[in-house]
Formats: sequence, structure tokens, C-alpha cells
Amino acid sequence: MSMAVALVLAAAPVGAPDQGSEIVVIARKLKAWRGNLRQVDGELACRTRKSTGDGAIDAIGCDAMLACYAPLRPQLDAIAASDLRGAEKRRRMDAAAQSALPCLEAYHDSAIERLAAQRAPQ
Repeated sequence: MSMAVALVLAAAPVGAPDQGSEIVVIARKLKAWRGNLRQVDGELACRTRKSTGDGAIDAIGCDAMLACYAPLRPQLDAIAASDLRGAEKRRRMDAAAQSALPCLEAYHDSAIERLAAQRAPQ
């Protein structure tokens, strides 16, 4: 769980249907989301493989992947096109993909907060 979500949890009154509790619900659902990226006509495209049942939350997952992996595309393409053997190629691809994790976490945190603010009772 990200630090921002943990802080909201600590500050939110128990049982209050507010933005803090909505953040928790969205974050929990997003954790269950699964998707993947592929190239379609030379462009990155995201596909949800396991939906949360909430299109707005699924969109956070895909949008984060597109935003955070797009800058890595030249590096990933170079590894894919290299003459490296299978295991070494996978190791390098995995290492490059891991470098996107801070971006994904930051994107998730800000998108979850925006969606919770939209959904919280006024």
C-alpha cells in the first residue's frame, strides 16, 4: 500500500463515508486489476485481463501502464530485438519493467485520490 493511502487510512474516521474511505475502496479494487500492454499498429495499447467491475478503476490501471511504460519502449524494443538468449533477455526485460514501479505507484496514488474526490459525498 502506498504511503498516501496509508496516511488517509490513519486520518479517516471509522465508518465515515468520505473521500478517505472511498480511497481505500478504490485502492483495494485496483490491487485486483490485471492488464497487459501490446503493440497495435505500432502504438502501445492496454487490455484489461481481470476487471474490477468498475470501468473508472480499470482505466486507472491501463492509463498508468501506458504513461509509465511508454518512456521505456525504446529500451524494451532494443532488448527484444537483441541477440540475447531467452533467460538473459527475460531478465533484462524484467529489470527494465521494474524501473517503472515508482511511476506506477505515483500515478495510482494521484488517480485514486482524484476519483475518490469525484465520488465522495459533498
